[in-house]
Amino acid sequence: MDPEIDEFENLVRLAQSGNRQTQGDLLLRFQDVVMGVGLRRLGNFAEAQELCQEVFVQALLKLHQLREAACFGSWIRSIDRAAHGDQSRTAAVNVRRRRSAGDGSFVH
Repeated sequence: MDPEIDEFENLVRLAQSGNRQTQGDLLLRFQDVVMGVGLRRLGNFAEAQELCQEVFVQALLKLHQLREAACFGSWIRSIDRAAHGDQSRTAAVNVRRRRSAGDGSFVH
């Protein structure tokens, strides 16, 4: 077995056991990937940062649901895709609300 893969899987298992330091280390490994996708899709650094934070919060809340430690990368990417879908739907609703207001203002 590849020692790097073993080390990574151990890192995931430690994070799943509640080790906060390891959870942070694990998320830092994927921060650039999640931020990069956010920047490409949203085109705004602040919005991408906010979405990245939401992805990581969701990942930490659902970490106990991950069955295969080796699948962490694809698992967090699926959370990322879902968050981007939610962001897109929210943006579309906001546009419709502004249009229905007729004056360009935002309607709650």
